[in-house]
Amino acid sequence: MSTMQQAETEKPSNDEHVGELKAHLADAKLATSKEHNLTVLQGLKPYRKAIGWSVMLSMAVIMEGYDTTLIGSYLGFASFNNTFGNQVVDGAPSITASWQSAVTNGAYIGEILGLQITGYLVDWYGNKKVMTGATMLMIGFIFLSFFGKTLGIQLAGQILCGIPWGVYQTVTTVYAAEVMPTNLRGYLTSYVNLCWVIGQFIGSGVLVGVEGRTDQWGWRIPFAVQWIWPIPLILVCIFCPESPTWREYPSPLLTSHVDIASPHETVALLAQTNAFEKELTAGVGYLE
Repeated sequence: MSTMQQAETEKPSNDEHVGELKAHLADAKLATSKEHNLTVLQGLKPYRKAIGWSVMLSMAVIMEGYDTTLIGSYLGFASFNNTFGNQVVDGAPSITASWQSAVTNGAYIGEILGLQITGYLVDWYGNKKVMTGATMLMIGFIFLSFFGKTLGIQLAGQILCGIPWGVYQTVTTVYAAEVMPTNLRGYLTSYVNLCWVIGQFIGSGVLVGVEGRTDQWGWRIPFAVQWIWPIPLILVCIFCPESPTWREYPSPLLTSHVDIASPHETVALLAQTNAFEKELTAGVGYLE
């Protein structure tokens, strides 16, 4: 076949590609226009499924807010000092300053690790699988905190529990941002922060309930309460639709409505945004 014949054969496919690209850009532009013209009240009904799943997934941050309240408060509890005290001050057991610093900061070490690896894991597996895996690990890591009777084991438990907590902080916010249109995104991502405060409030209530105990159950009961969250959270992770960035169509999160972007338009907008982000970050890795 001659070069001219080859060019003529390829021309229709190129024209078809250009046509598809123009249609793709038009869909993305239409999706952007619809999102920006949608009021908050108009967005509540068609996006109610997305709102519901995002709210339920954010329960993980309630758990994280609760958990991080415990260890710092324990340092002033007689029950905790009676079990783990490694020095005697004024006739009562207490924990040395170095170990106090270690156990209170151990969770932050784990959270830094969790925050760092979540970016890679979500890229590879998606939000649902990462959240489910982190919650299953959380069930096991709580055993260290509940049964550990040395400061070393408590430190290890805090570091390991911190890893899922770092995952929770990242994935819940990312999921809320990805499933919501621009006019609702700020409310649902802010709700993640509210969940953290709710968790702290619950933790404070539980601690008040056991502060008068001097036996080991004074610190074990609050740790055991941590097992309340994982099972319902795993069920939410299993049944919630994946973020649109990990699905061909985002329709399971939407209710049909004339004023919102169609699944085709939404996917076109996601693809255009992804292409733009790739262009901005070309040649840039995590280290940079």
